[in-house]
Amino acid sequence: MLYSAGAFILGLMGSFHCAGMCGPISMALPVGGLTRDKKILAVLAYHLGRITSYGLIGWAIGWLGLGIRLAGVQQYLSVILGVLLLCFAIMPQRFKNEVERKLGNNPIWKLARQNMAVFFSRRDLSSFFMIGFVNGWLPCGLVYVAVAGALVSFNMLYSILFMMLFGLGTMPLMLALYFTGTYISAGLRARLFKMLPYLVSVFSIVLILRGLNLGIPYLSPDLKEILLSGETMCR
Repeated sequence: MLYSAGAFILGLMGSFHCAGMCGPISMALPVGGLTRDKKILAVLAYHLGRITSYGLIGWAIGWLGLGIRLAGVQQYLSVILGVLLLCFAIMPQRFKNEVERKLGNNPIWKLARQNMAVFFSRRDLSSFFMIGFVNGWLPCGLVYVAVAGALVSFNMLYSILFMMLFGLGTMPLMLALYFTGTYISAGLRARLFKMLPYLVSVFSIVLILRGLNLGIPYLSPDLKEILLSGETMCR
């Protein structure tokens, strides 16, 4: 559970990145003319949609992770993912931007953005939910980091929980920005972006330590014992 709690911390610390990248979408929600209570419900529906999409991603990743566990390579995968994320963290920002740009040009994500525009033309709760749901599937480096963590979780339930806790972690700052009507300035956003590689680096090291199976409680536990206890819990 402590590892899953780390997903919330990842979302909370990374929410400054979310505020810069996804904040404009949240601030542009078509809530003009709605009462205060309906605005609150609309914004919550938007975030519920995001968290639901993250939960579905966790479910899909959980199925993939199950196959990896059955193949007996999860320990090695955790180390590999940790090393790859560490390389990504120290990669120059221009290369990261290029990766996200190329991913964003994927036809599936282009279709997702078009559908989001349709939902912006409506003002019912289901539309706000769908705006958040579609937004949850758009390219985002921070989400990819969370996906790596979910992939090496102990079972499918943990994968779903990991992604949903990550989504919940992004909410406090996003809600605060929305209800105070404040945008993050370009200067502050640039400083926060500089902090993100350090956050990803710490998370990468945690993945590597988990894969090394050092028997250190919480940090690098015995994966065999945990997997056996997880299987017992799921029966």
